[in-house]
Amino acid sequence: MSTSNTLVLIPGFMTDSDLWRDVYPFWSEKHLIYTDFSKGSSIKDLATHILENLPQKFMLLGFSMGGYVARQITYLAPERVEALILVGTSSRAGSPSPRNVSAQSFKGLSTQALATALHPAHAKDTILLDRLKAMSVRGGATLYERLSQMERASDFTQLHHIRCPTLVIAGANDQLRPLGDAEKLAEALKAPLCIIEDCGHMIPLEKPEELGRLVADWLARLQHDPTYANAANPAPPLMKPI
Repeated sequence: MSTSNTLVLIPGFMTDSDLWRDVYPFWSEKHLIYTDFSKGSSIKDLATHILENLPQKFMLLGFSMGGYVARQITYLAPERVEALILVGTSSRAGSPSPRNVSAQSFKGLSTQALATALHPAHAKDTILLDRLKAMSVRGGATLYERLSQMERASDFTQLHHIRCPTLVIAGANDQLRPLGDAEKLAEALKAPLCIIEDCGHMIPLEKPEELGRLVADWLARLQHDPTYANAANPAPPLMKPI
């Protein structure tokens, strides 16, 4: 049963702490640690550098690419991770997409690419698109190039090593991480899966209230219900599509 009040937030590809801006009010009772991908040339490197600055015990939430990093942290220090939340991610392998861009020419991710990450109903939402674009611009060309070159190896055969309570959350209309990926991930982890309806890949921006309440409620139950204490004997999938 979780005893830590620290929730570590790991963002996705070319996103930063602004990703969590609208979700923060739902987790304000937690001690939040915002991480980034400023150091490291591989998923394991990212995990190692983030882990160096974390307290002895913590709960961990990884979004998209951050889900790969969060699982790597759990493999590296299983005794320190008290709970794991995986949002909009999978265990599927991803090949590097080497990009050579200059600081002068890099203007952030394209509007077309950003729109693909959103539900079709949000694809022309200028507020969301501008926030996503701004995050990628702040990340810059060097980060874009470095992250694009990273291999995301499948860790499907390692998932059974994750023994902490785990929750998997997916957007029903995610075009970047299909729902089947989340279903396979949850099944392998013996974890409950929550599907958020009318939502694309960018769950923290598109459905912050649903995500915020879902995570807060699950962590509260984890704190008070001993049956959540072991992922090998998980609580029934309490999460219905919302």
